[in-house]
Amino acid sequence: MTVFALILAAVSGSAPTVDEAILLYENGDIPGAIEALSDLVDAPGLSLDERLRAWDRLGSAYFAMGE
Repeated sequence: MTVFALILAAVSGSAPTVDEAILLYENGDIPGAIEALSDLVDAPGLSLDERLRAWDRLGSAYFAMGE
């Protein structure tokens, strides 16, 4: 996990939410966003809306990385 992602997880006290993972992406931490979003799309308890948002941004993050 990148430093920014670790700080975000420490401040929130838990695994990142979809909004926090998207914030990583928006702040330019693409590898951290990919890691957080990859974990989130498989996480139990996400609503369909959150899962779709996570998949959408995960695709954008991979595109930004050129993969």
